[in-house]
Amino acid sequence: MVVSFVEITELKRAIDALREREFLLRMAQEAAKAGIWVLNLRDGTAWWSTNASNSAGRNPARWNYP
Repeated sequence: MVVSFVEITELKRAIDALREREFLLRMAQEAAKAGIWVLNLRDGTAWWSTNASNSAGRNPARWNYP
């Protein structure tokens, strides 16, 4: 029988901090009606948030770029 203990306290703190910052960023983005977009050069896709899609007149929010 092998028993292993791994300290994950720092990892849990980092994950919690990341979740909190993501929540705050989403709140700020919604309050400002700001759009966010991501271009993935590897698979040829782009993702736009709903606000960005609406501003650009593009729908759906995910499509292949040329």
